[in-house]
Amino acid sequence: MTMNAIESNPDVMNKLLAAIGVPDTFKIHDVLGTDEQEVANLPGNLKALLLVLPKDNFYKEALAEKVSNSELFQAPDVFFIQQTKDNMCGTIALIHAVVNGIESLQLDNCPLKSFIDEVKDLKPEERGNKLVENESIMAAHNEAAAEGQSNQLPGEAGHHMVCFVQVSNHLYDLDSLASQPQHVEECGQGQMQTLAMAAAKVYMDRNPGGIEFNIMALIEGN
Repeated sequence: MTMNAIESNPDVMNKLLAAIGVPDTFKIHDVLGTDEQEVANLPGNLKALLLVLPKDNFYKEALAEKVSNSELFQAPDVFFIQQTKDNMCGTIALIHAVVNGIESLQLDNCPLKSFIDEVKDLKPEERGNKLVENESIMAAHNEAAAEGQSNQLPGEAGHHMVCFVQVSNHLYDLDSLASQPQHVEECGQGQMQTLAMAAAKVYMDRNPGGIEFNIMALIEGN
């Protein structure tokens, strides 16, 4: 089955979060610039940063470096899904943001909780396969992919989404096209927005003439 990509639109992504059972205190917001103050101005506490970027040669170079560094740092506390089908990066990035970014996450009986319980002991690639077999989450993904203001053309999307989260005082780059979480650096209390924005800028600085970037944040409302 071919899946269309979901649009990097907070309204669309928040509907997807609600459909899979994420409490409505957690919302996706646009970040309107690359200054960390733009994150600080959002109405709540930062839980994860999401970067949408073109899937160009600059990104492919970054991905190749992740593959070559894949054995350098183990991350047993990070819940990671490896993408096994095209156009699933947005949904996976949202799951990565919620499951890793929200400490002591409490979920009622819902599609996301059922999925986590099913795959918690599996390898990342096996989780990716189970995700596309999950009828409830895929129904929510497909409904989200049908919404938005842009026309999502059939075929592989030209953009990709990665997620930055803090887990156990470490910042991670969670890229579903990589084979495992990528350790960025140690991240103490209060450093998340500074270090996550800096990590996003590393991607952007590879292509200083590029304009097809978008930054969003998972925020816990006040």
